[in-house]
Amino acid sequence: MFDSEDTAKLLDRFGFVPVFHDGEVLSVVLDRDRLALTLTLLVPEYRNRAYLGKVEVVLEFSDIENLHLEGFNYQNVVSSLTSETVVEKTEYSTEKMPRIHVDLDTVFGMWATFPCSRVHVQSMTSSARPPGLPYLTRNN
Repeated sequence: MFDSEDTAKLLDRFGFVPVFHDGEVLSVVLDRDRLALTLTLLVPEYRNRAYLGKVEVVLEFSDIENLHLEGFNYQNVVSSLTSETVVEKTEYSTEKMPRIHVDLDTVFGMWATFPCSRVHVQSMTSSARPPGLPYLTRNN
């Protein structure tokens, strides 16, 4: 799913390429002009079985089509984020080209499935953000 540069970023941060199990979808942004979907995930970080904290990972999916997305709510726990590359025609071209079929499976809350042409890791930053309830309903 990821190119070699993004794979290296993930390996450097996590020690492996995660499927984002037990991560949480914080936000979904759709961009009509670029046919892009940007997903912000809150992901637990472990090293040698020791919990280190949470990381906010921002992924951008380019040239999305046929987006199916349901269940977005106050806590969107990820089971896995997987992909398969398929050569096929797109809605926007009569030529066959490689497409990445993305499946975001849920434990609770949001799930999504869609094809795209590219997945890019925009950023990864340590986060103190707690999982669960939306910011506005928490006591500060």
